[in-house]
Amino acid sequence: MVSIIKGESVVGAGISKGTIPFKFDVRGLRKEELKVEYIQRRRGPNKVRIRGERFEQEIAFSEDLDAGDIHALFHNGFLTLKLVKNKTSNNTTARTSSSSSSNDDDEQVTEIKISEERGGGGIDTKHTVMIAEQILYDVVHREDADTLILALPSGLMKEQIKLQLLRKESLRILIFSHHSKWITLQKEFPLPPDCHKNSIKAKLGSDILYVIFPKKRNDPTTVKPAAVAASGETTGGLRKRRRNNEEEKVNTEVVGGDDDDEEIKARKLMKLRRQPPMKWLNVAAAVVALVVVGGVAMYHICQHHK
Repeated sequence: MVSIIKGESVVGAGISKGTIPFKFDVRGLRKEELKVEYIQRRRGPNKVRIRGERFEQEIAFSEDLDAGDIHALFHNGFLTLKLVKNKTSNNTTARTSSSSSSNDDDEQVTEIKISEERGGGGIDTKHTVMIAEQILYDVVHREDADTLILALPSGLMKEQIKLQLLRKESLRILIFSHHSKWITLQKEFPLPPDCHKNSIKAKLGSDILYVIFPKKRNDPTTVKPAAVAASGETTGGLRKRRRNNEEEKVNTEVVGGDDDDEEIKARKLMKLRRQPPMKWLNVAAAVVALVVVGGVAMYHICQHHK
């Protein structure tokens, strides 16, 4: 199964002048099983088609491409396309001479040769890293974490990548040259609103950078300041609501059900348990005083009759 890193939301987008890199996950396939074609159309946008035994995928562009400068590189199960925007609107003769007619007379198809990278080398990153807008990325949302996926040029090492957390709730990604003397890329991404900053992780594998943003666990006993400010509660109201939340948490454990009557009874019971004992001490003291006074009075009456 083939998949493109970032997705087709970038198709026809106003990407800066220069190289447009695309990376496809084709693990499990060999270079001989892949075919890259440039489709020149009289009507509609030109396309680049990637074909294999079990898939076919096309990328449409709003601008003409220079077919003579479309490079395809296969390495470690990934197919990287480097597409260069055509500076002129006229088509080159080299493209026409190498094109073969398709079933549709409105289309001309040019096959792009796929080269294979061997060993631990890497393609030239000078053109594919300089412009931040050309870095392709996607965000995968899950219940426990969000993952930022970036397709990077081949040959980068983890020592060349640096991540910085900024106070304005964003993540800055820096990519340095091989000698770490200058920055070739600087791009910022906003942090998810519910991410746990101290647990952010990043890993690099097969020229793909994964940045994982674990989400904070929701605690029903915690009231967010923003929600309190929006509701207009006072400090006393906030304390009371926190106390009620604590009671409801205990009630759930004690009652073990959601019946409204039982919950009310349990809540009243908890309030009685938490009530200060001074009120009941005062009542008990009054009762004792009445008993003592009554006893003394009875004693004097008995003595008088004697």
